[in-house]
Amino acid sequence: MSGFDWVDETDSVADLYKRVDVDADADANQNNLSSKLSLKLTAKLPSKMPSPTHHPHTTAGLPSSMPLPRPITDPTDAFYMSRYAEFIGPRFDLFDDGARYFSIEVPLMALHNRLLRLACLAAAAVQLSLETGRGKHNVLAYYDEALRLLSAHLDCPSYDPAVFASCLLIAHCEMVESKTGDWQLHLRGTGDLVALQKWHGRSGGLAEACFWIYCRMMILASLSSARPTLIPPTEWLPGGVFDDPQRWTLHAWQKKVVFLLGSVHHFWFRSRHGQTSAPLESTMRRAWSDLGDQLRRHELAAPPACTPISAVPATVDCPFDLVRYIAGPISAAWQMLHTAHLLHALAEPPGTGTGPDTDTNPRSRRALLASPRVANTALALARQVVSNSLANRSLVAWANAVQLLGVAGACLVSDAERDACTLVLEQMETLTGWNTRTTVQHLQRAWLAGGTDLGTLLYNVWANEGVGTEGT
Repeated sequence: MSGFDWVDETDSVADLYKRVDVDADADANQNNLSSKLSLKLTAKLPSKMPSPTHHPHTTAGLPSSMPLPRPITDPTDAFYMSRYAEFIGPRFDLFDDGARYFSIEVPLMALHNRLLRLACLAAAAVQLSLETGRGKHNVLAYYDEALRLLSAHLDCPSYDPAVFASCLLIAHCEMVESKTGDWQLHLRGTGDLVALQKWHGRSGGLAEACFWIYCRMMILASLSSARPTLIPPTEWLPGGVFDDPQRWTLHAWQKKVVFLLGSVHHFWFRSRHGQTSAPLESTMRRAWSDLGDQLRRHELAAPPACTPISAVPATVDCPFDLVRYIAGPISAAWQMLHTAHLLHALAEPPGTGTGPDTDTNPRSRRALLASPRVANTALALARQVVSNSLANRSLVAWANAVQLLGVAGACLVSDAERDACTLVLEQMETLTGWNTRTTVQHLQRAWLAGGTDLGTLLYNVWANEGVGTEGT
């Protein structure tokens, strides 16, 4: 048996997937769940890994020395690869407007890489099964064989970014129907591989594209689990800093949005679990102010393509202002940036203009979040996040929005706004296949607990145990 076990135990899809062998303690309690869901990389990988190599690529996305592969001839495989190209590739390329690695390069590489091909087909089969209820037997066949081949590849010390891409696609298969609180468990093994290969946000080529996709996955998983990201944002780039270029491209601007949301989320987590000494409070206040400056500068630096194309005021039928953007990836970037602003507002240290109270004192935190300045700012930002999904009904953006709505929706006060948020989440599940049920249940519990008291709602969001961790 291989030393790497990637097992999906999501309740609602367990009957679709063949169980692979696990260790003798596979029936241990819930605290051992992560060991059953992640790649046990340290069991097999050598202590010293070779530096990843990046082959020159042609515009067709294949190594220049490699002969052209034969196209897929099996009708079933061809059908699912077509669905991959239509649905899965664009989702992964959400913030990649240039190379579009998962839409162009990955399918071409998959023609001569069986592991990558099976991972693509499995992701497409899962998407079809969840959307239509069809093809569950194909999900089982592709997914099981992809896991077997992935295990074989991980026994070999010579890896390439195609393995990284395959890991992300397989994690996608597990996450799309999973309870949101379990997402980090599905990503943990990939994080071990990233650390061993030393991939980062400047690796170049497919590895770099994979890394930023993994960062997005980590952030969404962290929002749903109320845990820090598996790889801290300070380790995403050499030096830990995302330097601003002289001129922003859309792709670079979107990547920094991801970096900023990760950084703010990391600060938000520290604000809930940090120490209370006076020197640390002063440090936290400075860090909070610096993050706010970065968010405002980045918003002002948005490329022209990010300009709204319409802004329709709220009406009797729609309680939100509807701001539309030219494309789904642009609306998704704004939604993540507004979520970063929201988390930043909620994480303001109470000592910033409200007296010397400690950051983790519940009384001072409640008073701060109930103050008109903070409460009105947070509510306005939450409305922007939710209205984005109502106005921009792009499937690729919707697939990125579920956890963001879980945070922002919990801040809403009016019944009309709550109903609109619930409706769009239900529509997301119908049209994309993503499981939004646990997010809706979380919102219903949050609204019941907080009533219509905005200060209480905001405090509960700040202190939340996570979008997907309760009642699941």
